[in-house]
Amino acid sequence: MKTKLLLFLLSIAGIGTSQDFVISFTSGMNDIPLDSIMAENIRTGETVTFSGDQNLVLATSAGIDVTQVTDYKSETYPNPFSGQTTFNLTVPTPTKLDIRLFNSSGQLLAYHESDAEQGVNSFALSVKEPGHYSLVISHEYGVVTKKLISIGDNEQGNQIQYTSLGPLASGAKKIKSTNDNPSLEFILGDCIRYTCFGDIHAVLFQEEVRNSKAYKVIFYPCVDPEGQSYSTVIIGSQVWMAENLAYLPAVSQVGENSYDDPHFFVHGYSGNSVSEAKALTNYSEYGVLYNWAAANTACPSGWRLPSDDDCKTLEHYMGMHTGELQLAGWRQSGDVGKKLKSCEGWLEEGCGINSVGFNVIPAGWKNQTQFEDLEKHFVIWNSSYIDNFYAYTRGFDFEEDGVYKGGASRNFGGSVRCVKDD
Repeated sequence: MKTKLLLFLLSIAGIGTSQDFVISFTSGMNDIPLDSIMAENIRTGETVTFSGDQNLVLATSAGIDVTQVTDYKSETYPNPFSGQTTFNLTVPTPTKLDIRLFNSSGQLLAYHESDAEQGVNSFALSVKEPGHYSLVISHEYGVVTKKLISIGDNEQGNQIQYTSLGPLASGAKKIKSTNDNPSLEFILGDCIRYTCFGDIHAVLFQEEVRNSKAYKVIFYPCVDPEGQSYSTVIIGSQVWMAENLAYLPAVSQVGENSYDDPHFFVHGYSGNSVSEAKALTNYSEYGVLYNWAAANTACPSGWRLPSDDDCKTLEHYMGMHTGELQLAGWRQSGDVGKKLKSCEGWLEEGCGINSVGFNVIPAGWKNQTQFEDLEKHFVIWNSSYIDNFYAYTRGFDFEEDGVYKGGASRNFGGSVRCVKDD
């Protein structure tokens, strides 16, 4: 069972030069080694992946000639693909390759290691089910990262296989320089997001570059009763789920309503088959919509449905003015909605900047008779209720940079983001 967890961070400041900072990582749990780490400069989108026993050098100059690194060209065709695709890596100079396939949740699905010869090295890649994937190809001169989309499945499962070697294209240059430590370019004020992988675990956190640091990571489990695990993120003094709850013990039709009995819905589905509902893209991308009664019982052990006060703590940390925290309706100060919304998936120009990894996605909602506002709106339940018929929610919209606070009928369907118990 995959346990995707996050985290308590103990950071120890080190000493760096005005140009270079050295970042190191150790596991705070004896039974979970650090296998690899992916670092991303949020401003530039550049990434580098390295093994858990290496340090990361953050530098104004990455220490590798960019024109040389780009000679290691990767091509994937087709992409999107249906269960199986081919990728070619142009290798100007023989090197050892480390190739890893991750799903969108950061889980390692397939691994291949080989000594690549000079030329065009071809590989076959297959995935078990549809989804978004990351292919990370590491060699002694740098890292190549590819985003992949599969729209079909493959009975062979998740595999990476070497297939052939072709001649090097004319004009390709050999690389003579190397770098013992992986590097990532930055300027002061940049925020670096780190994703650490250890065995079946994936850990995410981010911080502005200020100095050299050594990170010690301790994991907290967030696993629902069906065994599904969830990414989590520390924001200030709180630990939140970084994705929507998808616990689905049963599924109700869109017209089934109750203020007191739990009901579970998947946007766009109006049947009673859990397996059919779980096969839908809306389930895998957006999770489950719950009425208020179901939302209050669905969080994993050790986690709870956030109260109105929990949400105000988050909003204040993200920059909302104190005077607006108690108000109902749209609160715009601090652009908190924009900061918490995901960078993709929202209608028109409604995307946010996902500044802390909370990653609000436009899952829509359900009223008494139909589903509404997919790709436009996001509603999360609070445990705080107004009366026997209404409870508090928080809302995000593609046309707003703020956060909405208001009451919703307890028989409506909204999303759930749990917060860790104190």
